Amino acid sequence: MVHKYGNNGSNLIEGIQVGDLVPAIPESGQGEYDLKPVVNTFVFENKPIWYVNFYDIAEKVIWSEEPADWFDVYSPLFVTPNHPFLVVGQCVGGEGHVQGGELKRGTPDNYVPYTTPIWKRVDQLVFNDVVFNPVLNRLFAVALAKPVYQYDSEQPQLAWIHGYDQEEMGLGPNNSHMDGMLYDLSQHNGRGWFKKIEGSVPYPIKPDQDGEYYYDEPDERFTPYYTTVYNIEVADYHTYMVGGMGILVHNTECGKHAEDFSRLAAEVS
Repeated sequence: MVHKYGNNGSNLIEGIQVGDLVPAIPESGQGEYDLKPVVNTFVFENKPIWYVNFYDIAEKVIWSEEPADWFDVYSPLFVTPNHPFLVVGQCVGGEGHVQGGELKRGTPDNYVPYTTPIWKRVDQLVFNDVVFNPVLNRLFAVALAKPVYQYDSEQPQLAWIHGYDQEEMGLGPNNSHMDGMLYDLSQHNGRGWFKKIEGSVPYPIKPDQDGEYYYDEPDERFTPYYTTVYNIEVADYHTYMVGGMGILVHNTECGKHAEDFSRLAAEVS
């Protein structure tokens, strides 16, 4: 979903047309937003996608017996792994993360802004990287960023995301983990919210030496989920806002400037 001027303020990206006005700010991430016209639209076939979602750091700490459910409250996105998001800082701090069995995440008190915001590809995002909505000036932190896989060749609309453990989220060594999630990407509500299938898929996914993923048995491989993706080019600022949270992204042409963004992220890390 892309935020734009008029028509209730948003639209699925495939519905955006040349001439539509979208809120944008300069690529530096600094300055006031302005309405800029879309000058081009793109369609790319057979591209891999990732799942990424966020939470509002101004919200109170959330605990749930069904963490997979509350993740979905926070506007998950299905995007190409090389699409850049503007990261303005990080939420840091140790003892506040896990207390009494509750998962505690970033707050305004432990948010540390970068002197200069940086662009990170989706596959470079880590837990508690902070992104923002430039219109409302609201901060959101990364909850999860994972590659998406094909679930069943006979049901190509189904896609799944493998789980994670607490150590992966920077919470220290722990055997606790979340199972994966399953989605039907052929069904959505018209605002970018895809249907989540009840239940889960198994957790124990590990990378092999080639970077592919498998269960505990190395010969049980999984196929990345490929689909048609869309992008737009925005005049002057080359940025726009996506998802229910209106998070700022760059309009880079699906990897055209990916090396530059990778270099910038590496310099800061």
